[in-house]
Amino acid sequence: MLSGGQNLSGGARRQNTVDQTMLLRVALLILCVILLFVCIRFCEWLTWLESERLPLQLVDPISLSIKELQRLLDARGIPHDELVEKSELIDAVENSGGLTTEESEVLLHSPAFEESLNFTSERHFLEEVEDSKSTVWAVRVVPHGHKPFPNYPLWNVVSRRLSRIGIQTGTFYCPRHNSWCLRQGWKIVPALIIAMPSGDEKGSPRIEVYQGQSTERSILKWFYNRLEGSVDKLKSERSYHTWEEEPTTPVKVLHHTDGGCRIQHLVPAFFSALAVQFIGKVSFAVMDTSQPCHLKNRPSKTTGTATPTTSLPARSLILIKTPEFTHVYGSRKGEQLQHRALKLFMTTLTPTSNDLFVLALMLINYTCLFEVFLSSGNFARRIFRTLWFMAKGNFLLCSIWLPLVSLSQISQLRPLLSAFLSYYRLAMNTELAAVIRHDVLVLARCPLLVGVTLLLSVLTVTVIDRKFKLGLITNDDIQLPFLDFMPTVEHLVHFDPITWPLYTTRVSEVPDEKWLQRCVAELMTSIPTWEHGTCWGSCEDGEGCQGCFPTGSQPTPECAICLDQFRVGVSVCNLPCTHTFHQSCTEAWMSSECENRWKCPMCREAIF
Repeated sequence: MLSGGQNLSGGARRQNTVDQTMLLRVALLILCVILLFVCIRFCEWLTWLESERLPLQLVDPISLSIKELQRLLDARGIPHDELVEKSELIDAVENSGGLTTEESEVLLHSPAFEESLNFTSERHFLEEVEDSKSTVWAVRVVPHGHKPFPNYPLWNVVSRRLSRIGIQTGTFYCPRHNSWCLRQGWKIVPALIIAMPSGDEKGSPRIEVYQGQSTERSILKWFYNRLEGSVDKLKSERSYHTWEEEPTTPVKVLHHTDGGCRIQHLVPAFFSALAVQFIGKVSFAVMDTSQPCHLKNRPSKTTGTATPTTSLPARSLILIKTPEFTHVYGSRKGEQLQHRALKLFMTTLTPTSNDLFVLALMLINYTCLFEVFLSSGNFARRIFRTLWFMAKGNFLLCSIWLPLVSLSQISQLRPLLSAFLSYYRLAMNTELAAVIRHDVLVLARCPLLVGVTLLLSVLTVTVIDRKFKLGLITNDDIQLPFLDFMPTVEHLVHFDPITWPLYTTRVSEVPDEKWLQRCVAELMTSIPTWEHGTCWGSCEDGEGCQGCFPTGSQPTPECAICLDQFRVGVSVCNLPCTHTFHQSCTEAWMSSECENRWKCPMCREAIF
C-alpha cells in the first residue's frame, strides 16, 4: 500500500471536502427554515394590513354569512340542521368557543373536503381500514348487484361534513359472489359502517353498521354519537379529580363548558374523533355545567312563577393537562378549534416512533433535493444523483433507526426515557413550539411556499458565495457523495454516477468541457500518485536512488503516452493494471475523444 505524502494529503483534502459538502447542505436547510419563517410572517403582516385585526383577536360571528357559519360548525362537528335563524348559528358558534381572526382566515382559505376513496379489492380494504390504528373510517359497503346506500347526492354531502372532522370516507364494492362480505358478518344488503380503533395495537378495529333512516340528519347524528362514546363524561368535581389522578395516560384533554346558556348540548365531533384516534395514548373527557336556553323563564312547579336563568351564553374551552403544565388551548397562534390543529398539538405532545421516523425521513429527503441545484450536468444526470442521494440517506436512516427503537424498549432505560419525555413536553408548550405548529399548518395549506423558499435559499447562498468569494460551492464538493466518510459501509453505498457508462460512453453526451474536467479531476483522486524521485525501498541504491517504483507497479523508464523519460519531481500515477504514466498525460488521455479513454493505454484494462 502506498504511503507517500501526496496520497495522505489527497485523502485529507477529500475528507475536508466531504465535511464542507455536508455543512453546505445543513446551512441550506437552516436557511430554508429561516426563509419560510420570514415568508409566513410577511403573509401575516399583509393579513393584518387587510383586516386590521390581530390573529388571536376575537371576531364577531355576525360578520360571517350563513354558509360560512355553517361551514365553521361543520369543521367543529356541531350539527346545525335544526338551526334555521342566523342568530341561532351565531349562538352555536359562541357556545362552542367563539371565533378568532386566524380561524376565520383558515375557514375561508382551507379546502372544502377530501375526496372519498373507492376500494379496489379486499386487500385494499384491509390495508386501509383493518390495518389502520389511528383513523376513523366511514365506508359504504355495496354488495354485487345492488345500489349504494346512501345514494351519491346524499353521500357527497355526508362525506364532506365527515371529512372536515378528520373521518376518512370510502366505498367498497363486494366481490362478485359476496362471500367475503358474508365472512365479515355483513348482510347482502347495501350498508354504511364505521370503523374505529379499538385501542389494542394487535386488535382489529371496532366496526358498527348503521341501521337508521336515509337522511343526512340521522346519519350524522349516528356517527357523532358513536364517536362521543369514546369521551369520558364528568358530572361532578369528584369525578373530575378522579379522572385527573388516573396514572394510565400522562396527557389529558378536557372540554369544559361553563354555567351559561347553551343552545344545544353536544360534544364537538372533532373533539370526539380525536378521542378515538388517540385512544390509549391521551385521555379525553367532557364536563358540562351549562343550562339549555329553552329552560329560560320556565314556570316553577312549586310556585307557578317563572324561574329566570342566566342569559349569558355558555362558553367552551379546552384544557390540556400534563404532569408538567396545564394549558388553555386556543391562547396561542395556530390553536384553532378544528381537527387538524388540535391533532397536530396532540401529535407533538405524544409522538410515536413512526411519527419521529417520518419527520426524519422528510428532513433527509428535503436536504437531498439540494443536489438538483448543486450538481452539474444535464437534467437527467441531476435527477439521477438526487435519487441516489435519497436512496443512500434513507438506507442510512433505516440502519440507525432500528437499533434506536430497540434501545427504547430496554426496561433499565425507562426512567431516563420518562425524564426526557417530561422535558420534551415542556418544550412543546413554549411559544416557539406554538409558532412552529402554526407554520406547519400554513405550509399544509400552501405547499408551493416550500418550493419557493428552496429556490430562494439556493440563490441566496450562490450570490453570497460569489460576491464574498467564500468558496462554499466548488467543483470538488459538488461531485463527492456525502457518505464517503463511512468506511464500514462504503462498499455498499459508494457509487459515483459520473462513471456510469450512460454518461461517459461518448463525448457528445457530455454537456461541456468544464463538466468533463470536473469528472477527470474527481476520478484522479482515487489513483495512487507521487512525485518521481521518491525511494520506495524496492531498489538497492539506498541514498543514491534517483527514483524507483513501489511494490506492485511495473518499473519503466518512460511514459508510454508521451514517450518522455520520467524526471525527478514530476508527478506520476500508477493504474490498477500496474502500468505507470505521467499524471498530466493520464488526465489528458481520459479527457480525449478516444472510445477507450477509461482503459489503460497499454493493456486496455479498465481503470475504474
